[in-house]
Amino acid sequence: MEHTKELEKQLSKHFSITSNALQCLVYMIVAIIFVKTVNLMKAASAVPVNTKSSSIYKRFQRFIRFFKFSFESYFSLVSESFNLHHKSLILCIDRTNWKFGKLHINYLVISLTYGSHSIPLIWSLLTDKKCGNSDFQDRKNIIDKLLEIVPVSRVEVLLADREFLSSEFIEYLNDKGITFVIRSKENLIINNSKGQKSNLKKVFKNLSTNASKSLKGQRLLVTKMVYITAKKLKTGELLILVSNKANTDIDHCNYYLMRWKIELLFSAMKKRGFNLESTHIRDAERLSKLFFIVSIAFILAYKTGELLVKLQSGKRII
Repeated sequence: MEHTKELEKQLSKHFSITSNALQCLVYMIVAIIFVKTVNLMKAASAVPVNTKSSSIYKRFQRFIRFFKFSFESYFSLVSESFNLHHKSLILCIDRTNWKFGKLHINYLVISLTYGSHSIPLIWSLLTDKKCGNSDFQDRKNIIDKLLEIVPVSRVEVLLADREFLSSEFIEYLNDKGITFVIRSKENLIINNSKGQKSNLKKVFKNLSTNASKSLKGQRLLVTKMVYITAKKLKTGELLILVSNKANTDIDHCNYYLMRWKIELLFSAMKKRGFNLESTHIRDAERLSKLFFIVSIAFILAYKTGELLVKLQSGKRII
């Protein structure tokens, strides 16, 4: 556990907590990185102090139970870690879920695309959805919370998969002045160039592989006027994207490619990284705190990776 004091010093700039709580937070972060699991018993056994691991485990449990954090303080840490001050943000919204016994654990997450991955910014537990999709109120609530700490003027674009395409959500994003690119299902109906109703798959049926096409002007889709672009993937599947900005103003396809970074984030936080699914925690509030701890562990690991890449490339580290 070398350099934990330095990490305590850095985190103390953002979180107003007692020195004991700060030390416990750092121990949890570093231990989770070391053992690559959020299982608190295993993490406690990795803390090299002259205290029984059972005592450390109980300390971790108390921390999870009583610790409070704010997304504003957390965003302050993210901003400083990645030098985001006053920069525009490309955001993704998506869910990740798993089942523990009969309990469905379902997180709704908004992340920031950065480098090769995505950084979690804000999240909520969908306690009434089991493993199902989020609804409009879930999405509105989490974006409202985000806009309390991030000015809407800094949101460059919001990227979302097919689950998030709805009339209510489009209207909400338009009202907030948020640019979006959302994937659409192929079977949704629009008016074609002749004013006839047709599903999107038929409209773009003549696209060749890797080719893309944007429809002229806006079209009525899920009762809202949107711009539509489609690309034929190598698999033969159509990637159909809708936006409130024309493809001439923002490149729909290039932006949407970045949405995959939130999938890489979930992979890093789950089986291929910190094994978030291995927790036995069931309470929604405590699960949110655990996601907070793992998010900081992810940030620390990512920044360490950036530093190693710079060292290997011979770049000067300032």
